[in-house]
Amino acid sequence: MKEYCISTHAFEIILESLVKLEEERDLILEYYFDPNDRSRISQLIEKYIKTIDHFLGIVAKEDTWDNKLPLVTLDCEVEVEDVLTQTRQKLRLVSTTDEIKHGDVSIFSAPGNALLLKKTGSIVELELPAGKKKYRITGINAVI
Repeated sequence: MKEYCISTHAFEIILESLVKLEEERDLILEYYFDPNDRSRISQLIEKYIKTIDHFLGIVAKEDTWDNKLPLVTLDCEVEVEDVLTQTRQKLRLVSTTDEIKHGDVSIFSAPGNALLLKKTGSIVELELPAGKKKYRITGINAVI
């Protein structure tokens, strides 16, 4: 990963979310009874922790109130644009232990997994109840 620059506030939010995920890992895995699902979720958590730990080690911090992020993280807001209709919506990626609100997507769901760790400009294909849709990530912000 190349070096990035984010606000000190955004850095703290990402670090806080990372620590929370590490602490809740065993609790999260208890939700999954099927060994294959449990293994998939465990691998997702490990990949996320490793990637974000590396990212936090190389990122530069600056004292601004700009909460833009270069990649999709837990507890961030992702703005996506439907490639076909060009309609936009905002989603917040959360863990299964968080209170789910309108517009929240669990990182362990298929859409959340597809978005996690992607960069602005990436095109992702999401499997939704209404069928497959392609979205472009147009913005990523730390949630304040």
